[in-house]
Amino acid sequence: MLPNNSATFSKFVKSVKVLMEAGATPSDITKSILACWMSLSYPDLKLEHVSTALDVDASIVKFAEWLNESNLITGAFWLSSAYAALLPTEKRKSSAMYFTPPRLTGRLLESVDGCIAIESGPLIDPACGGGAFLAPAAIRIVEKLRSRGGSSEEILLHLENNIYGCDTDEFLCWLTTTFLRMAIAPIIKEVGREPEFKISQGDSLKIFEGTEQRFNVVLCNPPYRKINKVEMSPYLNTYSDVMKGQPNLYGLFIGLATKILKHGGVGAVLTPMSFFSGQSFSPVRKILSERGSVEQFDLIHDKGGIFFSAEQDTVITIWRKLPGQATKKVTQVFCLESQGKVDFAGTLQLPTEPKPWPIPRRAIDKELSFLFSEPQATLDDYGYRTKIGVIVFHRDKRPRFVSREQAINPKALMPLIWSKNISQNGEFSLDRVSGPSIERYIDMGEPIAAGVIRKPAVALQRVSSTEQPRRLVGAAVPTELLIEFGGVVGENHVCFLEQVKNDPDITPELLAKILRTRTVDRLFRCISGATNVSAYELRHLPLPDPKKILNAIAQGLDIDAAVRKAYGLPDQEGA
Repeated sequence: MLPNNSATFSKFVKSVKVLMEAGATPSDITKSILACWMSLSYPDLKLEHVSTALDVDASIVKFAEWLNESNLITGAFWLSSAYAALLPTEKRKSSAMYFTPPRLTGRLLESVDGCIAIESGPLIDPACGGGAFLAPAAIRIVEKLRSRGGSSEEILLHLENNIYGCDTDEFLCWLTTTFLRMAIAPIIKEVGREPEFKISQGDSLKIFEGTEQRFNVVLCNPPYRKINKVEMSPYLNTYSDVMKGQPNLYGLFIGLATKILKHGGVGAVLTPMSFFSGQSFSPVRKILSERGSVEQFDLIHDKGGIFFSAEQDTVITIWRKLPGQATKKVTQVFCLESQGKVDFAGTLQLPTEPKPWPIPRRAIDKELSFLFSEPQATLDDYGYRTKIGVIVFHRDKRPRFVSREQAINPKALMPLIWSKNISQNGEFSLDRVSGPSIERYIDMGEPIAAGVIRKPAVALQRVSSTEQPRRLVGAAVPTELLIEFGGVVGENHVCFLEQVKNDPDITPELLAKILRTRTVDRLFRCISGATNVSAYELRHLPLPDPKKILNAIAQGLDIDAAVRKAYGLPDQEGA
């Protein structure tokens, strides 16, 4: 969904970045490009800008001429992105400065407009960045009010009284105001005065912390990053209801939206999918369920085609604030592709309890929805518990060895299992090593040390990306290791499913095969919103009935077919 010519954009950024060697700042360069662009397309608009030699630099002029070939919203996206690209990497990352491409903005605004008249009252973007939502929203509002016969003065007053924005970056606030002026340039010219928009520089989480039920619409692409205890402290009084463990900043913005919206108001937020699952996001899911209704999810899997340097799958969430006893609607789920294609993936009734939300990730996943609404077996029913590897290799000081022979008089030598020891096809080998994982043994100090896996188990890679063919990459821990050493130990990127009852129906070897099937993989993807394979999600994963799958295997079915039969699914996907 990135506009065309991203390669051309990168070339222009590289050419103007050279100007920083002579002392120009990112804001200086961006202002000069904007001044040149406005002189070409908006000559009647004034700009708060002192002319400098930068304004006539060839690279600046060419960049502006290129922007002039696009419409306003596309050009604004490129210019905001250029400003971010010129900033130091650490500043860009700490501020999570990633701007929303126009096609995605259009989809979000269309969805909001389908739920509530966007011109019906106060509207805010509490992380307004480069005005990616506010400028196109203003254009829509102008069109709607104009179609009803509104005068230019009436329209300008409506915009001044109802459009709000806030950002911590002072220059981005200025940029948002300028893009808003460009968006309504004909109205400004006709009325003959400059508008006074309510765009504030500061932390909206603090500025609006006492605000309740004030806005009809909230639009937001908030910053995404985890915050530590020191950063959390200023927000605890107001946002403790969305905080658990180490929260992500975007969860606080979701909390803000639920507070400042009026009843019946609609919020649209663009965030990672990680809040769908994970214990730290359970309070976020809880307030979204308790305070209103999720109307729609737009799932975006193509990271590279959507944002510059994006590392996570993202989602547009359309949420309506409702009184406590209001009837909740079913949630519609769509999949957005980078080419603009929209696939309907089904409807669902979200759980009211804060367990992981089962969201179909593709249209074909509609067939799996009933498995989340009807009781299914879990790891607990299978007789297994989850354990995370306890060894954090750069912190743990216990002696580690490449080979057994290196260990002289160890007190409790045990194999150290790394994620590298587990192959995609379910094979386990201590000899599959590289980097730090070359250390294959550890002296735990005593046989009863915490974190030792002593019973039959499955070892799983704890981190896997959505691009991998399998999210659940696991293998049974060889029994001979448990017999010979009395147990094994996992590095922190390994998760174990350890047997807790004697002679379970499903052996570790069979459990590993079940987890590798395409159907179980798809089910896990439906409840996993991040790259980590969490114990919390594994405990909620619906598994096939043990007796049914054993019967299906006894009938001669291969493991994939046996799993589908045990779930009560058709033989073929999508049938």
